[in-house]
This record gives sequence, C-alpha cells and structure tokens, in this order.
Amino acid sequence: MKTTQHAHIASHEEHLGGAYPSAIHRKGRQGETGLSLASANAAMNGISLKSYCRDFDIGYQDLLNGQSSAVRKLARLTETPVDALLWHTPRNHADGTVSLCGTNLPEGMLTKGGLQICPVCLLQDESIGGPNARRIRSHWHLAALRRCHVHNVLFETITINGRSSDAQEGLQAWLPSDIAPAIDGHKALEDHILGHLSGTRHRPLDTPLHVVIAFSEALGALQMDLRPSVVVRPDPNDLIKAGAAGFSILSQGDGAIVEAMRVATASARETSKYGSILQPVLRCLHASQKDPAFDGFRSLVRKFICDNFYIPESTSLLGEKTGQSRVYTASKASHETGFSISLINRELIKRNIRDKKSPNNRSSRQLVVSRELMDEIVTTIGGLSNITVTRHFLGLERFVMEQLEDSGILPSHFGSDGGLPMYHFQIVETYLQNLQDRSERSACIGPCWISLHDAARTFACPTSWLINGALSGTLSLTKVAKNCFHSRDFYLLRDEIQSRLQDSPPPDVSLPDAARMLGLTTTLLRDLIAVGALEKAARNGAPEPYIPSGEVERFDRDYVFLRGLNGPRQAQFVELRAHLQKSGCPPLQGPRGATAHYPRRHILQLAQRPEGDALTRILMAENLGPRRSQSVRVNYGHRSESAA
Repeated sequence: MKTTQHAHIASHEEHLGGAYPSAIHRKGRQGETGLSLASANAAMNGISLKSYCRDFDIGYQDLLNGQSSAVRKLARLTETPVDALLWHTPRNHADGTVSLCGTNLPEGMLTKGGLQICPVCLLQDESIGGPNARRIRSHWHLAALRRCHVHNVLFETITINGRSSDAQEGLQAWLPSDIAPAIDGHKALEDHILGHLSGTRHRPLDTPLHVVIAFSEALGALQMDLRPSVVVRPDPNDLIKAGAAGFSILSQGDGAIVEAMRVATASARETSKYGSILQPVLRCLHASQKDPAFDGFRSLVRKFICDNFYIPESTSLLGEKTGQSRVYTASKASHETGFSISLINRELIKRNIRDKKSPNNRSSRQLVVSRELMDEIVTTIGGLSNITVTRHFLGLERFVMEQLEDSGILPSHFGSDGGLPMYHFQIVETYLQNLQDRSERSACIGPCWISLHDAARTFACPTSWLINGALSGTLSLTKVAKNCFHSRDFYLLRDEIQSRLQDSPPPDVSLPDAARMLGLTTTLLRDLIAVGALEKAARNGAPEPYIPSGEVERFDRDYVFLRGLNGPRQAQFVELRAHLQKSGCPPLQGPRGATAHYPRRHILQLAQRPEGDALTRILMAENLGPRRSQSVRVNYGHRSESAA
C-alpha cells in the first residue's frame, strides 16, 4: 500500500485495532452487490466508502459504475468469489445500458431516486451479524420487482446519499416500520425475471429480458385499464397483477397480444381514439423508440391500429409513415364521400355489421370496416334515390309505392327499418323492365285504352292491383315508346279492367289494416265513415266495417294530412289552419271536430299563390319520414297518439 494510505489507516487505529493489517473485511454473501459489500466493510472499519476505496486502491468511481477492475480488487480483498461478485454487481456502460447478472438492460429498468429493500430480509441480516450485515441483493435494483419473492412483502424504498453513494449509510439509517404484505400469486413475470437473472431461461426465449418486462407491464396495464401518471400512482399490488397478466398474454404469442388490444378497443366507451385506448402500449413503444429490440412489437401494434382505426395517409405512426387507410368509420366515409352518416349507418345495419340499438354518434366514430367493404357500401348508396325522387320518376303516389313494396313488386332498399324509404336503381330498372316486357308498343292509342296513371281513379281500384294484373298477364299492357318509365306512358284496356273487377275484384281492407296503411287510428276511420268521407264495403253481419281497397287509395289521393306541423309547435299549426280557413279551405270535419285533413286540390291551388310557401313545404313533407304504416297514428287536429 502507498505511504499516504498507511498514514490514513494508522490514524484510525482505535477503530482498526492498531496497525493496517488488522482492518476488518467480510466476504460477500449470496446475491450481494459490490457496492453493498464495500459499504459494509467501510462501516465495519469506521470510515467512509470513499476513504475505504482510497485506502485499498479501489477506484471509487469505478466501483460505483461496477467496472470489472474495481470489483475484482474488492473480491480479492474480501476473499469473495470474483465471478459471483461480478455477476451480481450492476455495471454501467457508455451506451446507457447496465449489465446485471449477465444481462444487458436499459438504465431505465433500474430503480431511480432510491433503492428498493425488503424489510424482512434486512431484519434477518441484522439478526445474524448486526447492522453492518445488512446487504443489498442484486435483484433489488430492478424496478419491475416490487415484492420479496421469499417473504411475499412489498419492497420499501430507502434514500442513498447522492454524494457518498454509501449504501450502508442508507441501510443503517433505515428503521423498521409497518410491513406491507403483497398479494398472493401473480408471480409469472417475477419468476421469469428471477429465473433469467439466475441463468435459467424461460419463454419467450428469443425476446430480451427488458423487452419482456416493459411490454408485459404495458399489456397488463392495458388489460386492467391502469393509467399511471404523475398525479395518480397505481397500487404496487395492481402493478404486480398487471405484470403477471401481461406476461401471460406475451407468452401466448402475437395472436393473444392482438386479442388483448381488440378487447380493449371493443370495451372503450369514452373515446374512439387509438392513442387513448392503447395508451399503455403506445407509451411503452414510444419510450423505446430507438431500441430495435421492440421493432417486432412495434410492427404488430402498428398493423393492429391500421386494421382497426382510420389513419389518414402519410401519418407518422410508431416511426413509420402510413399508406392509404385500410379501414373507415361511418363519419370518415361521410366526410370524404358527402353521403350522410345516417345513410351509411342504415346500410351497415342492413348488412348486420352494426347493431341498430347502438348510439349513432358512438358507432359513427368507433365502428370500422375494411376499405374494400366501405367502397362497396358507398357504391351501393350511390345507386339509391329517396321515395320522393323515385315516385316522381315513376309517376306513382307514395301510398302506391308502399303497397307495391308490401306485394314484393317494388321493394325498398332498407325495408321497414323506420327510416325514409330508399330505392336502388337496379330494383327500379327491374320493375320497369318487367312492365316493358309485358307491354306491346303501339303507335296509336285509341279510346279503348286508359293510362295506368288514370285507371285507378276512373275505376275506383288500387293502382297496385292494376300493376300486379299487368305483370301477371291478366291485363293487357301497351306503351307509346320503346323505353317508358312513367305511369302515364303505359296503357291498359278499359274492357279488361271492367271484366276483371267483376270476376276477381281486389279484396276489401279491414278497419285495422286501413288504419295502418293510412297512418291513422281506427277511431278516426270510423268517424270518417260516419260522415261519408270514406265508404265502407257492403258486408252483411261483419262485426267491423271493411273498406274497399280502392277507396283507401282514393282517400289518400284526395286529402292532404298536415303531418309536417304535427308536433310541439302548436302555435304554428294553429296559425296555418287559420290561414287555410280564411282562404276558403276548411278541414275535413268529423263527429268530434275538425281533422288535420284538407282537400288536396285546394291545397295545390293555394300553394301556387305568393303566400303559399308553407303549404308547398307541407306537400313536400308528405314524402319525408318513415312508411305511414310505421308512423304515428293520428286522431284529430294536431294531437297524436302512439301506434298500438
């Protein structure tokens, strides 16, 4: 030893027992680190750790960094097996990693701002050899271990003097307090870590330990919906459970990881943003963005996000630019195509992709479908037209359109889903093609023929019954041009209609069925029959009156119901009724008072006047809303009651 070192030791003779050779050294114990051993020996000799290192020619800073040269000198000095001490001593590297038990780990994997200790282990050490026998185990440095695997108690954190880095000072200053027990079980991740540190390999074999630790905790936090923050710190037992749960998922492979993310996405209720739903996993991958060991998981998570969330093209996602979005939500498709969200959602419901009961706003943001399927849906919607456009094109009333749908001749695209009826152009083309195939072209139409548009009114029969007869071949059909589409362009023989009415007339309609077809109540229909607004069929002994089907269509054709103002805005409704009364257009009267039905021809005349804008809107509103058979049943005035 150098002279200065001898002089320093000599100055501590009262502690060392006289001469330098009498300095006290103890061997390192199982799992003990070099810093712990040096601090303990310094305390036993009554000097600081720095003095101890200087006196025995051990590089102080080298020992703190776990350098091999310093640890080897300490091992020889204390007669401790060199390999064991090197194995358990954390060694810092210039690239920011730390070697511990033969494993390279990022510096962030180790505890910060203190050191974890097991209070029971320290008390056992002290009972064997006194306060200086307290030692630091190598695995206590790992932040992912939060309990003692021997005593199943939670670790405590002690502070080590940042200047002296003397571990023994911190250990001796520690005082026992209430020992917090850890939960039972949930040891999968801990067993893997401890087995790895002891040289035993566990699955997954090809994944570095720090990746297993970080990603297991992230997956567990995702599954348990733990959101650590500066303000809210999860309970250590919850973190233990999360680590074990995440390790179980990780051990099962990529499929289990994807399923865990899918479950988290499906159960998210407050948000549809992948950054919030997958926050623990994304935080883990962002923190390790420069570590290529995480690239496999980065690719897996990136693919999941692109497959399950709308990601705009050229978005930077986990270190890579995304291509064209693979999936779409209803809201994004609506934004890009211009089609309404409600229309897209109706098509999704029709295809059994979306639940009709789920809220529109949540489904529009969260439910995703593949790009190919959304393109198909958009193409389908592009071929739809609403009932207003379709009926004007075909020259049919809305009432007739609904009867044709009920008979299967002209089905609407969405059926009876409670929304505005829509028709696909292919269905309309098929309907027209069937009419054209049954009709013969005639250059001259004589008086024996009558147009399909006028026949129902003339013969007091349903239009749908006439169309069905033409398509079935029981009524002759002719047309004035090669390609006809309007009901005025198709003609029927008057004699054939008259003959068929005598031989096979259309069936009468029961009172409940007539009420359903018109969207009215049976009470109002009885009153309309009583005042002669509706004719009943001649049926002797029938308990309920029947109405000829042609009469039901006639009533719908001749009267306008002010449906557009039926609602809470009673003042506007009353104002319009007063205007109609003043203009010489009284409502249809029933035994209980005025109804909301007005003669259509009067409404059409008044709508042509400069002040007739409100009436024009009412006429347009007739074609809005769901099928009349699904709408509100109406009695008198502006009041309404729900359908039975």
